[in-house]
Amino acid sequence: MNSQAQAQAMAALQTAARDPLRAAELRRLQEQACRCMDDLLHAAQSMLAAADPPSPLPGGGMDLVMLRGAARQRQGRAEERSELALALICGALLNADNPDWDPLDPATSSEDGSAPLLALLQTDLGG
Repeated sequence: MNSQAQAQAMAALQTAARDPLRAAELRRLQEQACRCMDDLLHAAQSMLAAADPPSPLPGGGMDLVMLRGAARQRQGRAEERSELALALICGALLNADNPDWDPLDPATSSEDGSAPLLALLQTDLGG
């Protein structure tokens, strides 16, 4: 989507959000988009978790302190995977029309930073 089409889509979204009849439809679309985004996030987190080898438990005698430390490490890795999944999905949405985008190279990211789907997800529609 070129920048003019994006601007038109954003303007239409803002106009519709102020119209009570269209705002209800936008809320339904927003809820559907949120469910889809949740599904994408869970799928991406699952793929990242499957590619991440499990942390080995320390050998020998284990005590509560060691188990707590291992649990904190697993939790930290899970949080990192969640953040990475969100960054990849948002990056993909922002760069859907950017054939040069490389998720490993921030310099290739789209500069306008607008995506109608992300705008829909972020718009406060009330109700």
